[in-house]
Amino acid sequence: RAATREDEEELVADVAAFLEDGPREVQELASGFASRFNVSVRARPDSPYSPDGKNDGSFKKWLLAKGFVSSGIFDHNKSNISLPAGGIPALPSFKAGTHKADTSYPADTSQSPVAPFKPPHGAGTSEARKLEEEVLAYLKTSGLCDMGSLRQVKNFGSRFNYLFFKRSKVNDGSWKRWLASLPRVEVVTDPVHAAYHGNQPTMVR
Repeated sequence: RAATREDEEELVADVAAFLEDGPREVQELASGFASRFNVSVRARPDSPYSPDGKNDGSFKKWLLAKGFVSSGIFDHNKSNISLPAGGIPALPSFKAGTHKADTSYPADTSQSPVAPFKPPHGAGTSEARKLEEEVLAYLKTSGLCDMGSLRQVKNFGSRFNYLFFKRSKVNDGSWKRWLASLPRVEVVTDPVHAAYHGNQPTMVR
């Protein structure tokens, strides 16, 4: 399918979540997210970035355009990217109004729609059912849980990657889509840090 603004918004939210632990060097971000940038942003007809460009600095320009902050240059041409003070503002399609979100108090935890999960491998297998059962059992006892933290429990994230994609790393939002597809599971916005993620869902219950 053709990329949409929603894909770009989800990418912004995932980069913001990745930066919550602190600044990261541009090349580290590029290794994890540049391929999604090429599909979700660069390839769109309304994109200001060249569809044929590669290693042309567009990914960093896009990060800065979305509100992320760059440090000064070090080691000749390297720089770190971090979250701005107050976090990334809510993106257009998620704004309730024109004002910036007030993060002084927890936002309401609300369920958000997520695209369907359609993996290239493993769907309907006994391994998939076992992973689903274990995740559901954990969520039943833990309650509201951060999606990123959930990946670390019993190696859920690594097992998910190899089962459905035959790869060690998957950064395309599939983990979120799979969680949303599970019975009686809701993906929701973080009640405290929603603005840091563009009001995208980063929690699950």
